[in-house]
Amino acid sequence: MQHISKLPNVGTTIFSVMSALATKHHAINLSQGFPDFGSDQKLIDLVSKAMNSGYNHYAPMLGNLELREAIAKKFDLLYNTSYHPENEITITAGATQAIFTIITTFIKLNDEVIIFKPAYDSYQPAIELNGGKSGASISAKTTFLIAGANMGPAKLQKATDLGVTLLSENEFIKLISQ
Repeated sequence: MQHISKLPNVGTTIFSVMSALATKHHAINLSQGFPDFGSDQKLIDLVSKAMNSGYNHYAPMLGNLELREAIAKKFDLLYNTSYHPENEITITAGATQAIFTIITTFIKLNDEVIIFKPAYDSYQPAIELNGGKSGASISAKTTFLIAGANMGPAKLQKATDLGVTLLSENEFIKLISQ
């Protein structure tokens, strides 16, 4: 049986490129976060202690409540912000899962999305999988916009005037980290 990809145009990701370059040049690979060294024994001991204390099951869909409460406290201390751990914080397995979840939440069939580049390479495939389409410029068809730091105020004003949902990259990161 042969399977046809839903994303036939997705090529090599930046992670594959950077990992190959790091290997080729015997460099430290900071692109994906996989260490090439052993874990600290203290971490191993703490993980073992937690697992032996019953923290060894699937977490609830939103993530462990104690962890969400600790994150809420940390954000309050660091940024003087208030997030409710039961309905404003979700734990994901990583940034790409969080990005996919946010895009899946907002993008519907035939929605036009503008992505200002350079941008993270998982935005486009997630948009396509949810039936959205990339637009070349902000128009009346644009329903969502992911703006990088390189977007000027005139484009932002035009998008706002058209009723486009605006998320700066920092807001997007903040949204996925909640």
